[in-house]
Amino acid sequence: MGFLLAAREVAAAAAEAAARRAAREGTDLAEAARRFEEELARALPGAEPETVTIVVDGDVVVATATFTWHPPGPRLSPSTLVVRATAARSAPP
Repeated sequence: MGFLLAAREVAAAAAEAAARRAAREGTDLAEAARRFEEELARALPGAEPETVTIVVDGDVVVATATFTWHPPGPRLSPSTLVVRATAARSAPP
């Protein structure tokens, strides 16, 4: 269970960072989503992203990822995790 909680926290941190970066005005959302997917794979070995999206919803950016995580070790079964984070859009003064 500890592995699963750690994986969830790592993925949540990546989602929060992706949402904050994408909240800056002029950010290419497709590029931000690609980077988010790469960060998940790099930070969480065994993660296989299924869907990774970053969208603007009014004044908020929403970063969401659904992925299957294959934990280390022969006795642990894969888990599907979903993480979501939001950040307020920012604009220069």
